[in-house]
Amino acid sequence: MVPPRRSPIEPRLSKSRFLSGLQCHKRLHLETYAPGLASEPDEQVRARLEMGIEVGELACGCFPGGAVVDADHLEVRDALSRTAELVSDPGVPAIFEGMFEYDNIVIRVDILRRVACEKWRLIEVKSSANRA
Repeated sequence: MVPPRRSPIEPRLSKSRFLSGLQCHKRLHLETYAPGLASEPDEQVRARLEMGIEVGELACGCFPGGAVVDADHLEVRDALSRTAELVSDPGVPAIFEGMFEYDNIVIRVDILRRVACEKWRLIEVKSSANRA
């Protein structure tokens, strides 16, 4: 079921915003209400983001036949609708970048793997430059 359309100015709490708020309340406020004030990411941050994308793509390769929810993070309604559609399709073994909303809190998960007819395993993919 697709939730009702929300006002574009109504802020949503996401995992990223939650983590920002844990670091600094001012950061959370600025990311929510004044994102245009943020500086462009430097070369090191861009490299980290690109590495995260590559690691995510490699992780998706571990679950053949999975489907990607390719709606942009700003296309919340589309991502929620597509995720619901994929969850209800028993032929989909995994969902990548699925989005869910509960009580105005939005989350996007890296991988949802179907483990039974109505059961899923949530997998978050992390990359690290450290080798243990």
